Parts: sequence; structure tokens; C-alpha cells
Amino acid sequence: QYPVSFKAVQGAWVLGNGGQVCNQVCPDFTSCDSGMQSSLTTNDLLKTAMSEAGYECKGTGARGRSYPGAPFATGRSDDCYPFEASGGAKSSCSANDYGHHRALCFCKACIDLTGSYKLTPPIPSIPEVKFVQKGCSGDTGYWTYTVSGNIATITRHGVTGTITG
Repeated sequence: QYPVSFKAVQGAWVLGNGGQVCNQVCPDFTSCDSGMQSSLTTNDLLKTAMSEAGYECKGTGARGRSYPGAPFATGRSDDCYPFEASGGAKSSCSANDYGHHRALCFCKACIDLTGSYKLTPPIPSIPEVKFVQKGCSGDTGYWTYTVSGNIATITRHGVTGTITG
């Protein structure tokens, strides 16, 4: 087992442009979290999240919506609409039914991954290999890594660690 450290990173609320889907809105090294978006089931929760995204709602709709693109802002007087989670509906990361709706997306950064290991057999000119990577999965050209839950695995070197912090 090689020494590896992992630091959990939360994420942020990001408001998309009209018609964008959350998979487009979330920047590199993040992924859309449908569960967080689906949790915005009241106007108060929605307004707090919109504020964290840097947007102030002009007003709110009478009830939530469950179609793709919700929760969202419209720019109208009934500006912001929460998510209606009835019937097991989940907020979509890959669709937005209306081109003028600005989807509110929760973009989570999976982990910051740092670590080092020594080569076996040792190479005198390379006493230690260090790596730093941010995100959910990828291929650096030297090693491939994946994250599932709180376990991160670097596949080419057989390093497995647990997220802490």
C-alpha cells in the first residue's frame, strides 16, 4: 500500500444560461448532483441556493416543477421555481425542456487527490513519484483513477485509498 491522501470537496450552486443543461453548466473537475437539485423543494430552500449562486429571485412560482430543467429561474415576476419531487421524480442533469429557463445546478467536485509512492525496484534518479489530480475520474497519461463513493482507486499502480477530511 502506497501513502495516499484524499481531501473531500463539497461543491457549489451554479445558475446556467437559458436552455443550458447542468452537464454543460458544471465546469471541469465537477459533476452535476441531481440529488442536491432535487432537494430544493420549497421556495425558501430555492432562494437560499439561488443566492449562493449569486442570483436574487424577483419572485417565486406558486408551486414547484418536476420537468427537466427544474429548479430554475425565468427572469419574470414569478421568477424562481423549486423542484417538485412527487412520484420519485429527480432533477435532470442532461435535459432542460425550455430554452428560456436557467437551470440551477449543484456542481460537486468529487475529490482533490494527492499522493506519492516509491518505485519498485527503485530507480536512483526518481526517488519518489508525486501526483495531484482534481475531479471524478480521468487519465493523466501515467495512471488512471476513478472515484466511487468515498473510495478512490488509481488503477495503473494499484493504489487504493479512502477520502478523509
